[in-house]
Amino acid sequence: MKHQGRTLFFLLAIILVIGGFLLFKFRQEKPQINSSLRGKPTPTPIEDLTHYSNREFGFSLAYPAEWNLPKEIKITPPQQHFYQIILNPGGVQYFIDIYRQMMPLPLANFVRDYFTEASWSEEQKINEQNVVKFFLPKSGLEPSGSAGIAFTKGNDVLVISTAILKGEKEEILNDKILNQIAESFVWLK
Repeated sequence: MKHQGRTLFFLLAIILVIGGFLLFKFRQEKPQINSSLRGKPTPTPIEDLTHYSNREFGFSLAYPAEWNLPKEIKITPPQQHFYQIILNPGGVQYFIDIYRQMMPLPLANFVRDYFTEASWSEEQKINEQNVVKFFLPKSGLEPSGSAGIAFTKGNDVLVISTAILKGEKEEILNDKILNQIAESFVWLK
């Protein structure tokens, strides 16, 4: 009887140890919520993107496949700002504006000169090319302004922008969709 008691105690101890190990190993932790990302658009998975190419101006980029077809507008009379493409014309719009300079100008100078009301700008690299991110404040309650990312090639300057609700630098840099579009942008050869 003593032997059976010890065996039962030993089996029970093994069961408790194995059960504790399995609970520890397969315990699911609650996902942590990053409060800085709440309410911001999340990037679209790469397989849910479609490409837009413009042979006339020589560039390509990707945008969410569920968006409406881009709308192209020639600015008349043509001036420095002479072409616009609206991504997602039926929803939150992202604009691609094309400007032509008489002679190549450093990108930061163009942004500061053309968008004189820009409250800040920041030079950085995206896909090995120099870009300038900037914010244009706007009066009124909503939106508070526009976030823009400018690219240049030769005499052309291309700006991708969208209206945003907050004008702080951190909010613009964290606009996932604007950054995703900019990161997919390439000049065609």
